[in-house]
Amino acid sequence: MRRVLFAIMLLATGWSAPLMAAPTGFWATLAQARWVQEGRQGPLIYVFTDPNCPYCHVLYKRLQPFIRKGQVVVRFIPVGMLTPSSAGKAAAILESPDPQKALAKNEKGFHDDRGAIAPVTPTPATEKMLRHNLYYFSVTDATGVPAIMYKKHGGQVGVITGAPSPGNLAKILQRL
Repeated sequence: MRRVLFAIMLLATGWSAPLMAAPTGFWATLAQARWVQEGRQGPLIYVFTDPNCPYCHVLYKRLQPFIRKGQVVVRFIPVGMLTPSSAGKAAAILESPDPQKALAKNEKGFHDDRGAIAPVTPTPATEKMLRHNLYYFSVTDATGVPAIMYKKHGGQVGVITGAPSPGNLAKILQRL
């Protein structure tokens, strides 16, 4: 039902695409999303995140040691859906000359609106990218953000909704 509602909403905004049938095909499709990458070595995961999501912020902080140690590559996929400023902040991150730096700025100033990234009015191209990212999120069947997408050893795509505890996150990353 949730997929249908998202698809209807996205069709109403002028963008349509078929729902992904095969999880492995969906994994390849995620590379087409607009993301911000951190890390250069280790297994790849995708994380759907909203710039105003406190749980996304917690997950971002918990992932940093693993990224620094080269244990994971994270592609953060911004979606703007939680608050009125979410889409504008996601747009500011994606439109920045250095999106990785913009994402880090927003996370560093997360609890202080003056320190977080300021929302902008998305360009038409960025607005389209954000709709695509939201569509990809809808296909995951995740119940909220953050949503972690990872590839299992058998090739199937796994989804974890929420910010795992530090111990559970370490266990999850060790199994990739």
